[in-house]
Amino acid sequence: MISSLRDRLTLLSPVRTADAGGGYEVSYTPKATVAARGTSLSGARRPLADRDIPVRRRRFVLRYRDDLIFEMRLTHQDTTYQITDIQEDEQRRFHTVTAEELRP
Repeated sequence: MISSLRDRLTLLSPVRTADAGGGYEVSYTPKATVAARGTSLSGARRPLADRDIPVRRRRFVLRYRDDLIFEMRLTHQDTTYQITDIQEDEQRRFHTVTAEELRP
């Protein structure tokens, strides 16, 4: 299993900064670069304005991390993904992360 982790993922951690309106703005900073195995999943369609746009979905397997949270983003081959699901195996050796491509 470990030898099949040949892709590189950059984990992006959320940083909240206060804005003038009493809320906050979220930006993302690189937290770590990890080895992973990525596979493509069937695509999805998401509403945007008055139409549906196609969205790529991918599944990544990476070593277990106790700091992995849903608010994080992933970057793989210059594409940024939003985490939609995090699963761990019974021995807490690996995470399986499902993510959707973020479109500007």
